[in-house]
Amino acid sequence: MKKLCTVAVFAIFCLSSTLSYAQFGIDSARERTRDRVFELDTAEVPSEEVQVIDLSVSADFDQPYGNHEHQKLDIYLPDEREVVGEGSPTLIFIHGGGFTRGDKSEGEGLASYLSDKGVAVVSANYRLAPEASWPSGAEDIASLIQWAHRNSQKYSLDAGRIILMGHSAGADHVASYVFYEEHQLYDDGVVGAILFSGGSYELSLSINNEGTGLASEGDEQYFSSDVSSYDSKSALRALEGRTLPLLIGYAEGDPASIQLQNFALIDALYQRDQKLPSVIQGIGEDHRSLLNHIELEAESAVAQQIVSFVNAQ
Repeated sequence: MKKLCTVAVFAIFCLSSTLSYAQFGIDSARERTRDRVFELDTAEVPSEEVQVIDLSVSADFDQPYGNHEHQKLDIYLPDEREVVGEGSPTLIFIHGGGFTRGDKSEGEGLASYLSDKGVAVVSANYRLAPEASWPSGAEDIASLIQWAHRNSQKYSLDAGRIILMGHSAGADHVASYVFYEEHQLYDDGVVGAILFSGGSYELSLSINNEGTGLASEGDEQYFSSDVSSYDSKSALRALEGRTLPLLIGYAEGDPASIQLQNFALIDALYQRDQKLPSVIQGIGEDHRSLLNHIELEAESAVAQQIVSFVNAQ
């Protein structure tokens, strides 16, 4: 069984001298957008009929939440769920893949584990680079949240208790939704977010040696090669608005560049909140195994911490 390490990383504070953050007013930007609702063009949303919950359904696959071929989701449901009442807490999982690849099946093990714990899990595909560019990931998350609200009765979901989770590039997409209020739905029901091994929270840390763009081809295809735009696309530059409970995870064996990004995120959140966020390090894990081992080692500390975080919201 893997050990949980709640990390107070002292080295991260050296990043403060290289990154500049504004003074953070709690929920100030949220107040500025109180009357704004991000509305999708209803002509682009597949029609759905509201249905009464069918308790015999444990999963539905390849459900469309938009018209693009990649806008499909799988939903995994608890065996025991309420016919009436608030329904199941819902975790929306966004897979990784360097912004250019990946598949919703990556969330299958996580979904199997969490559904046994009473949590409904939506694992989704989304539009990929180079066809899609920033902020398409955050926009697709908004569409997924709308899908969850429209289908809450059908699947007995608690649409007021949605947790977003992303791994690798998926964590970067979740961060773009969570921190940039212009991408959010108002009253979206999101009560927390889990960010695992994101690698692009602060783009200035990912610029290539020549200073002409991003070191990763996939990152550059998604965020562009325009270095002057990177501050406006870095999630760490948008922390002044809405605040949500966060669980930040990374693996002991993550590449150094990803660990640096996570240290920068932890540092920025500490500067904002004057306390460390919840942090979990996968001891003995690498970039992929941090997520993939959860079903096989369901009683691991990483898996248990995810459940504890969801249940606390």
